[in-house]
Amino acid sequence: MVDAGEAAFWLDPARYPVLSAAAHGAHGEPMREELRKLLAALCPPRAPRIPTRVIAKLVRNYAGTEVEESIVVRDISESGMRITLPVHLQISLFEITSPTFSLRVGAGRELRTLRVGAVLARVAAVDQHGANLAYRFEALSDSDRAAIHALRNWTAGEGSTEQPISGPSKAR
Repeated sequence: MVDAGEAAFWLDPARYPVLSAAAHGAHGEPMREELRKLLAALCPPRAPRIPTRVIAKLVRNYAGTEVEESIVVRDISESGMRITLPVHLQISLFEITSPTFSLRVGAGRELRTLRVGAVLARVAAVDQHGANLAYRFEALSDSDRAAIHALRNWTAGEGSTEQPISGPSKAR
């Protein structure tokens, strides 16, 4: 429930005089509650991201051919991930607005390659090492979501001691 003090905080009377007056009027409390529900539906909470430094493949189409580039996954959640695109790859952002990523997930006999489609959400930063790009996953199945959840748990140190992703080996 949003109290009047909180409503005054996010409804600036100078910018929103009618809404602010209504929020403090006779039907203010139910209106504030409906506004809170509306805004919560429009801005769902972001899935928690877990920092990582695993290797994945960025799969893109170049001149009609599928090309895989190794990239570093900086953090991952059940809704997306942030990667570093190294400067030496010299790839235009226009080429990778909707790429596919190839992640190795699982361990032992359960090791498999997970291919997930994604959409560029934002350019997080650009520096001398490359571009940090945030992607949102598209149309994940329940099993893909579970595999990413397991990968997140492993990365956070909560899962198995076996390495679920191929790439540089970790000492066990």
